[in-house]
Amino acid sequence: MGRKPRILIVIESARESGRALLAGISDYSRHFGHWEIHWHPVGFLGLKALSDVGDFDGILARNIADAETFEQHGVPVIIFAHLGPFRKGQVFECADDAAICERVARHFIQRGFSNFAFFGQRSTMWAANRRKAFRREVERSGFTLDTCMADCVTLEEMEDEETIERVCNWLRTLPKPVGLMAANDDAGRWLVQLCDLAGVHVPDDCAVVGVDNDPVVCGLSNPPLSSVSLHQHEAGYEAAAVLDRMMRGEAPGVTQIVGRVNEMVVRQSSDIFAIDDPAVVKALKFMQDHAHRPLRVADIAEAGGLYRRGLERRFKKYTNQTMGRYHRRLRGEHIAKLLRQSHWTLEQLAEECGFASAPLLSRFFSSVMGEGPSAYRKRIRSR
Repeated sequence: MGRKPRILIVIESARESGRALLAGISDYSRHFGHWEIHWHPVGFLGLKALSDVGDFDGILARNIADAETFEQHGVPVIIFAHLGPFRKGQVFECADDAAICERVARHFIQRGFSNFAFFGQRSTMWAANRRKAFRREVERSGFTLDTCMADCVTLEEMEDEETIERVCNWLRTLPKPVGLMAANDDAGRWLVQLCDLAGVHVPDDCAVVGVDNDPVVCGLSNPPLSSVSLHQHEAGYEAAAVLDRMMRGEAPGVTQIVGRVNEMVVRQSSDIFAIDDPAVVKALKFMQDHAHRPLRVADIAEAGGLYRRGLERRFKKYTNQTMGRYHRRLRGEHIAKLLRQSHWTLEQLAEECGFASAPLLSRFFSSVMGEGPSAYRKRIRSR
């Protein structure tokens, strides 16, 4: 029996994202690689006891500086980083910022928001990328975006009085109610805290959403923070598969491994409708609660407590669309979520979502989402 490949992993485990990446790598090793894994969560500075990085057959690293040190030894490396810049030929994993921001924008727009803001850490490239992507989504829907970038990566920076005052003043001047996207959960939790300091009520005045869905960080927020969850386990598994090919002398096949978006996890920090018409809010909640089945407009009107014509007029005033169109979009997104997260056949999906047959579901999904369900599932899973 030949020697097991020796793999060095330099990824932290203090956060949910790091643990999910590690779990994905571990699962690949158990299924296919049978690797001898050496795990160092503290980075290259903690590797002084190792005689030679070149003794390893492959490396999975979080830090670009570490990766470049490893590459000097001619060892295949996968980088889990969103900071860049990446050199030509480097293989790296990063999140799908466009999909993240599309999900956040849709969450706010479906809840009636017309004011939008973004907050991120100034020194990070991924925050700048997400600001750009969120602006694109907001402006595509006919709205404008307020932004604030601050030096708040470290604990010391977060406690800087000048930074706190500047961000509090920005929060006070935002048009209300506002849907505010934070670049990640750390920034989101900090913003919720500053909203309280600034006298801005969350979620009534300012609904806040983060990214990463770290349950501990989101739970430490008061109120608990809504967040976009990512398929980090899947990203770790795919990265391990690419590294396996590289160690066998094959071309990696990709230079960028895109971490897919999982879902929007709604918690109290954004669980509100930015609409001051109780009947319209009732109709919106009823449609969201019944996105898994067909609804008649008469059913929605009854839930709103008004006659159909009156509710239609008021609904369109706030959402700029009819109730029927709004619910069709919700149903389409519900089906898309099941396509992403399950292995159900189209026949099973049709039964679950209230369609008489798979062809009827396919025609409905194509008309709402712009592509068939099979093509959608294939495209999402090929990222």
